[in-house]
Amino acid sequence: MNFQKNSSRCGSALIGVLILVMLLSVSGGAYLQVALNEYRQSIRNVQLQASLNVAEAGVEEAIHAMRHENWTDWTSLGSGIYHRTFPTAQYFNNRTQIRVLADLRNANNPVLVSEGSVETRSGWIQKQVLIELGRRSLFAIGLTARNTVRFNGNRVQVDSFDSRNGPYDVLLNRNDRGSVGSIAVSVDAVDIQNADVLGFVATGGSSPQVGTNGSVLGFGSPSGAKIDATRITTDFYADLPIPTDPTLPSGTPTSLPGNIIGNPLEPNKTQYYKLSELTIGNRQKIQVVGNVVLVVDGNVDIKGELEVFDTGNLRMYVKGDMDVGGNGVVNSTQSPQRMLIYGTNPTVGAQEFKLHGNGAVHGAIYAPNADLSLRGGGHSGSLFGAAVAYGIVINGTYSFHYDEALGDFSDDDSFRIQLWRELIGADERFDFDEPSTLTQKL
Repeated sequence: MNFQKNSSRCGSALIGVLILVMLLSVSGGAYLQVALNEYRQSIRNVQLQASLNVAEAGVEEAIHAMRHENWTDWTSLGSGIYHRTFPTAQYFNNRTQIRVLADLRNANNPVLVSEGSVETRSGWIQKQVLIELGRRSLFAIGLTARNTVRFNGNRVQVDSFDSRNGPYDVLLNRNDRGSVGSIAVSVDAVDIQNADVLGFVATGGSSPQVGTNGSVLGFGSPSGAKIDATRITTDFYADLPIPTDPTLPSGTPTSLPGNIIGNPLEPNKTQYYKLSELTIGNRQKIQVVGNVVLVVDGNVDIKGELEVFDTGNLRMYVKGDMDVGGNGVVNSTQSPQRMLIYGTNPTVGAQEFKLHGNGAVHGAIYAPNADLSLRGGGHSGSLFGAAVAYGIVINGTYSFHYDEALGDFSDDDSFRIQLWRELIGADERFDFDEPSTLTQKL
């Protein structure tokens, strides 16, 4: 009897164990199925992302061809339209393919369409992106600093004009886009103090410091306001590459031939000079009458006058310090694009640019590693154009007038992305299998 009871208990326990095993098997199988589905979905997501990366690689190939003006391996589909299918390649153990369409009919705003394909066990998957490009300007903002911008004194004025409409005129050509920016995130990234900014202020992360007598306004700002919050942004970022000296032709002169340089009779020809330093003493004058490029390995010290004549165009690359006093730099064209100064020192803070005196400078300075100081003399001193530097200090009695034309100026034919869009719908995707239909959607 006891044996039977024990057998019954053992049987019940065994049945319970079997049921538990079955439940564990079912739940374990379900868990494994969920894990397998998640794994497959993860792999799918990786493949989709890979196809997007491959498509963006096609965009880079097209931009490379544009910069080098080399369309040797591309097929022309009409004036300014090119198409190319790249050979398959390996990407994380998957075969990939790139197909690209480039529409260059608008030279300043090219359109690129790229398709990236990744081969999977179930076939090929594709992603398509459409990119609209625009010319990249080094001077999208009037005064741009990598570190800080500081205004000292009570009489600093900032506004804008457009040199395409003629010279600055307080009544006829004066606008409210005198932009100031710093990519720094510190609380003193832009210190307006008591300056008056008729335009915009942008920082990398903190609000600008504005004194009791300072202002940031536009023509349409509320009456009686001193700070218009709609004209302040704190998410500013800019890529500020360090410039390098241009490639010089063999036999470039290492000294100036005299007080007049350039040839106005050959406007398409550029004269190059490579100098160890440039010094213009008191009562000395050098005139630039044609297209001239000056490369200076050392310092620039101008106490006399460097004039860009009406027929002149000057680009100066400086590796050392620059000190310009009085009316040291005169641009008779009054077009800032006709006088460009680049600071080429590769070390942060190893370069100092000074513009001081009561002169009016029409030009643009691009020196991302230099400390720039703008200081008026007497009751005046002005910069008409734009400036990029590591740190910028502007003292009282000085005024800055941003030339809006420089916002569209591109010195190195480089581009920036204005629009990035993935093409998802069937009605907007391009059929790369039928090249003859590619231009229909452009």
